[in-house]
Amino acid sequence: MAVRGEIQGAFAEIRGLLVERGASPAVVDRWDSITESWNTAVAEADGDNARSDDLFNSHNALIKAMFEFATTVADDFQLSYDPQPDGYHLIIAATQELPIIAEDLAKMRGLGVKVLSRKAMWADDSIAFATVIDAVEGHLNAAKRELGKAFAASPEVEAALTGELESASKATLESMLYIEDNILSAPDLTDPPEPLFKAMTVGVEAQFKLMEEALNVLEDQLQKRVDALNASRVSLMGVLAVLLGAVTLIGVMIARAIALPMNRAVRVADSIAQGALNNDCTTEGTDESARLLNAWRRCRIHCWSVRRRIASARKRTVAPQPRWPVSSRAWMWWPPT
Repeated sequence: MAVRGEIQGAFAEIRGLLVERGASPAVVDRWDSITESWNTAVAEADGDNARSDDLFNSHNALIKAMFEFATTVADDFQLSYDPQPDGYHLIIAATQELPIIAEDLAKMRGLGVKVLSRKAMWADDSIAFATVIDAVEGHLNAAKRELGKAFAASPEVEAALTGELESASKATLESMLYIEDNILSAPDLTDPPEPLFKAMTVGVEAQFKLMEEALNVLEDQLQKRVDALNASRVSLMGVLAVLLGAVTLIGVMIARAIALPMNRAVRVADSIAQGALNNDCTTEGTDESARLLNAWRRCRIHCWSVRRRIASARKRTVAPQPRWPVSSRAWMWWPPT
C-alpha cells in the first residue's frame, strides 16, 4: 500500500508540473487518461476474479502508454525539434528507443516468470519471446546509433554517457542470453522464477539508469544554451544602448547642423528687413542652409550697393541754393563781377 501511495503521489505531482510548465490541454488530458488506466489496473488487481494474464496485459499496456507519453511531452514542448544535433539525438534515444527496450525487457521478464511458474511453454509463448527479442535487438541498435550521433556532435556528451551505454548494452545482451539459456534452450523448465526475475530486472534498471543520465546531460545542455542566450541578450542590450546613444548624438548633431544655419539665416533676413546691412553671413557649406545664407549674403551686398548708388546720385542732383540779397540796393550789384 505504501508503494501505491507513492505512485499516486507521483501521478499527481507530474500533473501539477505539466500544468505549471504550460503543457497543452491535450497533453494534460492524456496524462489524466493514463492516471485513470492506472487506477483501473489497481482495482482489477484487488478484485477477486483477477487473472494473471489480464493483469500482465494491462500492465504492459499502461507502461507502453507512459513511455509514449514521454514522446508526446517532448513534442509538446518543442524538444523533439531541437536544432542542435547532440540534443536532437539524445531526445530520440532517451524518450523513444531506451524506454521501448526497458518495456520489452519487462515483457520478457513477465513471460519468463509465467512460463517457469507453470513449468511449461506453449507455442504462443515461443512466438512472443521471438517477437520481443527481435524488437529489443532492433531498438538497442537504434539507441546506439542515435547516441553515437550525439557523441559525434558533442565530446562532452560522449564523455558523460559512454560508460553508461556500455553497461546498459551489456545488461541487455545478458538478459536476452539468460532467457535463451534458461527457457528457450533449457531441457526442462524446473527452475524457480525468482532468479529469472532478478536477472531481467538488472537489464531493465540499466535502461532506466541510462535514460536518467541521458536526460540529465540533456538538461545540462539546455541550461547552457539558456545561459548563453541570456548572456547574448545582455550583450545585445549593451550594444543597443551604445547604438542608441550614438544615434541620439548623431541626431543632435544633424539637428544643430540644420537649426543653427537656419536661425542665422532668419537673423540676417530680419536685419536686412530692418535696414541693417552690416551683418556678416559668410559660409563655406554646400547644403540648403548654406545656400540660403549665401543668397542672403548676396542680397545684403546688392542692397548695400544699391543704397550707395542712391546716396551718390542724390549728392550729384542736388544744386546749391543762391543767397538772394534783401535790399534793392544790393540787388543792383548782383551778381558780383
